[in-house]
Amino acid sequence: MSDSRTLVGLGVSPGIAIGKPVIVENRPLPVMRVPLSPVQIDPEVARLRKAAKSAAKHLLDLAREAAKTVGAEYASIFEAHRLMLEDPALLDEVERLIRGEAVNAEWAVAETAEALVGRFRDLPDEDLALRATDLDDVSRIVTQRFKIFRDFRRRTLRVVQLVAFRQVNPGRLHKTDSQKI
Repeated sequence: MSDSRTLVGLGVSPGIAIGKPVIVENRPLPVMRVPLSPVQIDPEVARLRKAAKSAAKHLLDLAREAAKTVGAEYASIFEAHRLMLEDPALLDEVERLIRGEAVNAEWAVAETAEALVGRFRDLPDEDLALRATDLDDVSRIVTQRFKIFRDFRRRTLRVVQLVAFRQVNPGRLHKTDSQKI
C-alpha cells in the first residue's frame, strides 16, 4: 500500500520534485515567565539590549545579502524589520515591562509584541494591519537571540530533499539552500 500524498504550494526551486518530503512548521517559540529579584533587573535589561543589537545586525546582514542575491525589493523586508526593532518605542516598552513586573526579557518581548500585534491587526488601514506579521517576525528574531536553537538552515542536507514549509517567513526562505532542495 502506497503512502502517496500531493503537496501544493509555491515553488522556490525550478523543476518537479518527487521524493520523501521534509515538512517544516513555524510554531511559536515557548516562552516562560520568570520572576526576577531586584538585583537581576538591570542585567536582564542589558541582556535585552544585547539581544536586540544582535538581532538588528542579523537583519542588516540579511538585507545586504538579499539585496545582492534576490534584489532590493526583497531586501527591503529585512530593512523594515530592522527599523522596527531599532525603534526606541518598542524596546522602551519591553524594558518598562521588565522593570515594572520584574520579569525576564523573553516574556517581556512576547507580551509587548502580542499587545502591539493586536493593535496593528485592529487598524482599519489594511497595509498597516499587515505590519502585525512583521512585528511577529521581529519578536521571534529577538527571542531567538536569547536561546540556542537547532537551526534548520544550518543543517547540511546529505542528499537532495523535498522540503515543504506550511508557512515560511522571509528569513528562513532566504537562507534555505535551493541547490540542495
